[in-house]
Amino acid sequence: EIQCTMTEMSYILGISVKALERDKQFVATRNKALSEGCKSLRRLQWDKAQAGNVGMLIWLGKQYLGQLEKQEVKTPDLGDKSIDECTDEELTLLVKSRRRSNQHREHKRHSGHDD
Repeated sequence: EIQCTMTEMSYILGISVKALERDKQFVATRNKALSEGCKSLRRLQWDKAQAGNVGMLIWLGKQYLGQLEKQEVKTPDLGDKSIDECTDEELTLLVKSRRRSNQHREHKRHSGHDD
């Protein structure tokens, strides 16, 4: 139930992973234990969320409801436009502009002309 890997179990039991994988009874028992462990973990997470744990509420919302954190990235080069609103051509120009700016900054830094 604690989600040990096959490698960990083979080490503890002193049996190769391949031997464990061939043992149908072991595989069935392991699968049941993994399911029980997942169920227990899910219950604990659910309990935390119901108790008001904001982090758990957010995580469960992302996992089960497909919720995302919206991040708007704005750059002075685009004015009030967000990156999501840019055309492919505008994004290409932005990337080229940033590369030139970074290259210029690197050149100044290496030539000893820092501002």
